[in-house]
Amino acid sequence: MKKLFIIVLAYNGGKDLLSCLKSLKSALVPKGWQAHCLVVDNGSRNGSISLLKKQFSNLNIIENKKNLGFAGGNNIGIDFALNQGASAILLLNQDTRVNADFILPLLAQLYSGKKVAIAAPVICFRSQGNLVYDLGAISHPLLGLSVHKNCADIDVSLPLKRDFVSGCCLMIKAELFKKIGLMHEDYFLYYEDDDFCHHARKAGYGIYVVPASQIFHRQSTAAGFFSPLSAYYNSRNRLLFTLRNQPARLPLVLINSVSRCLYLLFKNHAVAQASARGIADFLCCKLGQSDRFRPMAVKTK
Repeated sequence: MKKLFIIVLAYNGGKDLLSCLKSLKSALVPKGWQAHCLVVDNGSRNGSISLLKKQFSNLNIIENKKNLGFAGGNNIGIDFALNQGASAILLLNQDTRVNADFILPLLAQLYSGKKVAIAAPVICFRSQGNLVYDLGAISHPLLGLSVHKNCADIDVSLPLKRDFVSGCCLMIKAELFKKIGLMHEDYFLYYEDDDFCHHARKAGYGIYVVPASQIFHRQSTAAGFFSPLSAYYNSRNRLLFTLRNQPARLPLVLINSVSRCLYLLFKNHAVAQASARGIADFLCCKLGQSDRFRPMAVKTK
């Protein structure tokens, strides 16, 4: 019997987390598979884990003493799943809701070939009152950074090969971790999923979005960017990603980052200031969690 571990990273989750786990209870898996749900709590301080234990008595929970970030928290869960003999691992944000059949197309795609290692659903979210579909991302031709493909209508017939997919929800073959390792924890928030996808492609593995599988995400990426917290980590980590994976592009990405920061001055001074701090901290090699920018809620991609 093959094991699928579903890892939900939690931080001060509340109603979102409860809603996510309730939707997961109805999730179907193919014959020959067992699904195991694991919540990794990143040092919540709002009593959400106590509430969780009351409502889900048999739920596996790992409680970290502090917030280890997206990569750090998920790596704890991934290590646990691999030690339990997981064949595949699904990472899922706490502010999502899933359909009962969302796992089936993902596993079918994941095992459609030896060189397929990552499969992700279409992520649906509300933006300006409209339903929008995220179809993963491709590399920017000049900067090499991820550019997400969002649209208002989709064709569910064929999987789409992509350069990057969001860590909001991605299914990964266990063997990939043995090939490329776990996620890099220096990012803390943002770009660790892009980094992981980059190394998967570099190792020769395919990454796919499967439109037949869909989930709903409460917040959109675009809305989340215009806050000081997300502006800081995005600005710093896009430079870190470039340095680690495409160093020849770093001068161009740095110029682009400074230009974006200047543009933000006309939109939101606090966001522009946070973006500038992100650039400065990168140049000073200050990685991991920032003392100035500590999240009050879990990362939402």
